[in-house]
Order: sequence, then C-alpha cells, then structure tokens
Amino acid sequence: MVVPQIGSVANLMERRQFETKENKRLLEKSQRVEAILASMQATGAEAAQLQEIEEMITAPERQQLENLKRNVNKLDASENLDETIFVLESFIHSTVKKP
Repeated sequence: MVVPQIGSVANLMERRQFETKENKRLLEKSQRVEAILASMQATGAEAAQLQEIEEMITAPERQQLENLKRNVNKLDASENLDETIFVLESFIHSTVKKP
C-alpha cells in the first residue's frame, strides 16, 4: 500500500526535471532579461528602454514560460501531496496493531 506512493513521487520529480531541462534555454533567457530589467530600473532607465528590454522575450516565449511555470507548480504541488500521503500512510501502518 505504501510502495506506489514512492513510485509516483519519483515519477513527478523526474517529470519536473525533464520539463526544466527541456526549457533550460528559455528559462536562462528569461532570467537574463529579468536581471537586465532590474539593473536598468535601479539606474533609472526610461520606460521606453525598459519596454525594449521586455520585448526581448516574444509573446510565444512568454506563453511557453507561463505554461512551464504553471506545469512545474502543479508537479511540485503533486509531489508535496504524494509525500504527505506517504507519511500519513506510513504513520497509520506503523500504529495499527497487528493481530
């Protein structure tokens, strides 16, 4: 009864890692753009300059990033839920008196 939970957590972790690896280039680009924006905002850049930097990530890339973030968040939540279920089942299994 406890073993299937371990497998599902491993599958979820593997899927999350796969999604992140498959979109590594886009994630790195997004981080670079965010860092440039933060730097330019700190130096008091004009709105037009900031807009130009934001446009370095295209609309399809933004959509892909949003989908990736949503999927990774769902996978993380599922991992946490499966881990919680595993802990609860383990507790119940260990506290039930066997005849």
